[in-house]
Amino acid sequence: MISISRKSVHSRGALLVEVVIGAAVILVLILSTSAAFSAFLKTALLDTHKIQATTLAEEGLEAMRFIRDSGWSNLTTFPEGSPVYLDFTGTAWVSTTSISKMYIDSVFIRTILV
Repeated sequence: MISISRKSVHSRGALLVEVVIGAAVILVLILSTSAAFSAFLKTALLDTHKIQATTLAEEGLEAMRFIRDSGWSNLTTFPEGSPVYLDFTGTAWVSTTSISKMYIDSVFIRTILV
């Protein structure tokens, strides 16, 4: 005859409850970690354009300093208030009115008003 004691049934039920609670805790940790990672990734991607825009603005300032230090010789004459675009020829910064090649990563365009 097989007899089941109350103690073994009770300990099996307690083990099942412990496993369910443990799995729930692990699931909450995994979900919260993935949500935090997603938020960090979204923030990093939003800041990418800001950082790139800041870097391009600093580069534009340096280009204008270079043009100034060369006696403004690289700055061709344009009507007052007309937009000027900067182009790096490989050796020097020059000004141009051609907007077609002045887009940077198809997102940014650097304009200087003279």
